[in-house]
Amino acid sequence: MKKLIITAVSVAAVAAPVVAVAAPAQAYGSPGCVTKAEFGQIRHGMSTDRVARIFGTRGTVTYSYIGTYVFSLDREYKPCQPYTEWSMVEVDFSKNHRGDAWHVSGKSAYWIS
Repeated sequence: MKKLIITAVSVAAVAAPVVAVAAPAQAYGSPGCVTKAEFGQIRHGMSTDRVARIFGTRGTVTYSYIGTYVFSLDREYKPCQPYTEWSMVEVDFSKNHRGDAWHVSGKSAYWIS
């Protein structure tokens, strides 16, 4: 009986971390669209991945410019209902050098219901 209990505890100790690691990381944003509350969480300097996790979508690149000294990228996102197709959410990203990561440099939105 003692061997059975030790074996069961050993298996549980090994299996528990595997289950936790195997669970997929999910975005906590609303899927495919952006709410006003999510938009309010975006701060200057955030990465594109952080914004995508908050919004639950990567959005669409609407503008991109890679120059010698200027690196600029704009992404547009669909606003969640009840807002119409005339509503718009946009986040601007920039970086200082070609090898750097993109970070939020500005944001804008208008919400038409």
